[in-house]
Amino acid sequence: MSVKKTFEEYGEKFNLTKSSYENLYLQAYEDIQKSIYIKKDTESSWTNKGIICNNLKMHEEDIESYSNALNINPNNDIVYGYRVKIYQDMGKTELSKKDYKKALELNESV
Repeated sequence: MSVKKTFEEYGEKFNLTKSSYENLYLQAYEDIQKSIYIKKDTESSWTNKGIICNNLKMHEEDIESYSNALNINPNNDIVYGYRVKIYQDMGKTELSKKDYKKALELNESV
């Protein structure tokens, strides 16, 4: 059985504050930008950038990153699922429904 630790658990263990997490994500954002510049158009780089942007609440850039990943691999139901959540957070219900429907087409267990 695998246990996924929360930020709070990690923070307590390593004595990190919320601002420490934000700093780590900002550093990750800089690193992924460099990665995309050096090795353009990899699905994983764009997906990782989307995850980082999500944690930094950069939703417009988040959507753009996931869209770039889907341009490379339009059959990635997981990335559609990520975009569903962001669209929901942004109040873009119709776009969220559209992506959810596509994710279901690709993987009925979503």
